[in-house]
Amino acid sequence: MNMNQNANLPQSKHVVVNLTQQNNNQINQQMYPYKLLVVRRQANLELVQQGLATKSNNYISTFKQVKNDGKKAFFKGYLPYLLNQYLYALIYYLPERKRENVNIQILIDIFSASIVYPFQLVSNLLACQPGSSGGQIKSMMKTIQEIKDKQNKLNFYKGFSLFLIGYLTQSAFMNYLQFSDYTEQMPLWLYPLILFKHPIETLRLRLILSKNTDMSLKNITNYVLQTSKKESPISFFAGCIPQYAFYAICGIIRQSEITDMKHNN
Repeated sequence: MNMNQNANLPQSKHVVVNLTQQNNNQINQQMYPYKLLVVRRQANLELVQQGLATKSNNYISTFKQVKNDGKKAFFKGYLPYLLNQYLYALIYYLPERKRENVNIQILIDIFSASIVYPFQLVSNLLACQPGSSGGQIKSMMKTIQEIKDKQNKLNFYKGFSLFLIGYLTQSAFMNYLQFSDYTEQMPLWLYPLILFKHPIETLRLRLILSKNTDMSLKNITNYVLQTSKKESPISFFAGCIPQYAFYAICGIIRQSEITDMKHNN
């Protein structure tokens, strides 16, 4: 995409594109307490089953639970999350490539995600730990050591397959916003993926917190069926409204751009 083409893009697309690039890292870092609340909301039922938390039915009760652990509790897991973000940015933006090629973009997304996932895992585990914790470095190293003590290096990639499904869904959605022509409608196959991204991420969080190390498809399916019988399948959608609101806003912006282009032509 050359400079002349960029000049002709609607201003709203520049906003969407910027959100998918370096500015997104800064936004993510500033919003970490909110992201921690989302993780705790999604993982709540698994924590309840382990006796580590009381049941939370909304974000207000989740906020109160975290607040009871002290103000620093809102930044549990922030250091590995920060390392995740900067390492991802280093891998993602360092290579020179044609950004117009969506397939290359998604391949780079997969490679980047596979490198940084252990930091994502450690951050999630720390974020879900109830009670007060030590300093950022001390707590991170303690969690890493606990994972290593299980004598299986693959434990650092526990839940990665589920993470990758959700990650590629968001990547495909954001790459569509960034690279597709304004006359193109969003592919139909993206809609169900976007709808199920949140419950897939909820499932991943609950599985990495569980003591079960078997992440085979059979075990994951059994876990979903058993949980659905106990609680209802809707439990996997806990805390989904903010996520869906984000996609809805992006979709509305995109649709308005397509409409404007049609009128201008």
